Amino acid sequence: MIDYRVFDELLRTDYIFLQAAAISSLPSTHHSAFFDLSTQSKNDTAGGGGLSRIALTDSIITTNAFDIPPPPSPPLSLHSRASLNDPADDLLYTVFASPISRLNHDCRPNADYRFDWENGLVQVITAVRDIFPGEEITISYINPLQSRQARQKHLRMVWGFDCSCELCSRSRGRVEESDRRVRLIKKVRRLLRQEVEDDEGKVQGKGEGDMKKLAELLVSLYEMEGLWGMIHEVYAIAAREHSNVGEAWMAMKWAGLAVEFGAMVLGEGGDEMREMRELARDPWGHGSWMSRKKNGSYGEEAGGEKRKEGGERPVGLGLKMGVVVRMRTRKVGEPVSFQLLP
Repeated sequence: MIDYRVFDELLRTDYIFLQAAAISSLPSTHHSAFFDLSTQSKNDTAGGGGLSRIALTDSIITTNAFDIPPPPSPPLSLHSRASLNDPADDLLYTVFASPISRLNHDCRPNADYRFDWENGLVQVITAVRDIFPGEEITISYINPLQSRQARQKHLRMVWGFDCSCELCSRSRGRVEESDRRVRLIKKVRRLLRQEVEDDEGKVQGKGEGDMKKLAELLVSLYEMEGLWGMIHEVYAIAAREHSNVGEAWMAMKWAGLAVEFGAMVLGEGGDEMREMRELARDPWGHGSWMSRKKNGSYGEEAGGEKRKEGGERPVGLGLKMGVVVRMRTRKVGEPVSFQLLP
């Protein structure tokens, strides 16, 4: 593991020397596994006119390492930690995971990964859609919300290859349609944060109905783009927007889906999963409940769906709402069983 501070606080010549020294001290099995990995160029070899051992080590790390955030701090919530402006909150770490580094890139991958600090920094690979027998398991090396041109440029610059995934290999017209959807996704997300202004300086999409429709449009755009590893984010947005205006059943639906899909890529814990479970279980008690009407944003009377007098709030809809996911993830290199049921 490499602390990102070395890149800022040490000279490049110093930290690449330390990298090589660390690799050279590995047990022979791990040492051999490391140097069996690919680099940006197939011609990168040590000695014989190729790269020095130090340069080769750096090339392998650059090509195969994963960036991860620091471990969570249980006593403080994510928002509390951010409010403290602690420089340590911005630290990232690079880790090297030999077998998983062999997974190839796809701009619309069928799997996603996360790091589980609680169980010894285990890297977990999870299918995010059906993976058919014989189909390659892929992950995305980059932020998928970019145009084809931007994705290709990034991949070529950092990893030294031109992507030939299904999305990048589509006809020009279909590529343009995908790029248009990506641009629209970014615009809608900005509108939902009320950060986009029209020519008159007024924020667009401020109406109660507009915000719900924008959230549902965002869900549709993610589904059309096949962004299954990120779709929990927009399910959560839709849940909050329906909760904001007092629509309990729709809030529970979207929150349940956010939990179902989010747990696959984020794990069971985390602030977002806890929030969505609470919203799916009890939207009336959630902090977002009718927040738009409470603050009088639309000049309407506080309303929203209500439970019957003396009745109980429905509980436990959470994972039962929407899609049922059955999944069994085996060790890396073995088949991943993943099934969506209506």
